[in-house]
Amino acid sequence: MREKMKIAVISDIHGNYKAYDACMEYLEKHPVDVLFFLGDYITDCPFPQKLLSAFYETLKKRECFWVRGNREEYILNYKKEKQEWKKSSGTGTLLYTAERLKEEDISFFFHCERVLRLESAGMPSTTICHGIPKDIRGNLGEHPELLEEALKQAATPWLFGGHSHKQEIKEGRNGIYLNPGSLGIAIDGVGKRAQFAVVETDGLKYRHEFISIPYDIEGLLKDFEDSGIEEYGKVQVRSVKKTLLTGINYFFHCVSLAVSMSGMSTDRIPEPIWEQAAEKLGIE
Repeated sequence: MREKMKIAVISDIHGNYKAYDACMEYLEKHPVDVLFFLGDYITDCPFPQKLLSAFYETLKKRECFWVRGNREEYILNYKKEKQEWKKSSGTGTLLYTAERLKEEDISFFFHCERVLRLESAGMPSTTICHGIPKDIRGNLGEHPELLEEALKQAATPWLFGGHSHKQEIKEGRNGIYLNPGSLGIAIDGVGKRAQFAVVETDGLKYRHEFISIPYDIEGLLKDFEDSGIEEYGKVQVRSVKKTLLTGINYFFHCVSLAVSMSGMSTDRIPEPIWEQAAEKLGIE
């Protein structure tokens, strides 16, 4: 059994293979023993196969544990029920990704667990998931009142979850929750950064370090232009690009404003409403 173990905790890549490459380069220089992946591997950034190819290579070469995110579930539900996604600000980026996935990708997502409870030698009992154990979209960043219930659901001293795209650690009566932030679309108020966490354990407790590193944002923005993704996702793609550059969640703010203005679900909002929301938020 290892006396000490280092673990990289990575979440919310959202297809940003440039950020993923920078993270893997960092981990080559600062080695870890194990990698935890907390889901949302795809959607919102261009060329999903570039990310998935690199990700699968990591799974082959490294000791890894991983779970499914809500974005993978959206894709699985689309493939199962053939929802009416179309080129639009509401569902266009999802459609763009779905059209570029292979059958083996769908099979991989299908076989991903939603929650893993890990009892591996050398680390404390730990639960990993995307949001919270009983809600894949559970957001402790927006709803801190869910902390104690989430820790009860985990039933382990440590819970690692993502989804909020914000780095945070919270201690409750029933354990400790750590969110590594988003590797692909970090909400940090700075922008142009990839975020994750490295935790070191002696088998009893963790010591954590939040990591924030630069990556080839200019290359990624060129990919947006070359890929045709904006033709699919329209305003939402523009909001993602502004989020990447600023670290401010224009994606969320744009959705919230468009829903508020229209009183409709995102998949039904007319494009003129999306454009009005974008103008109000300064999304060009």
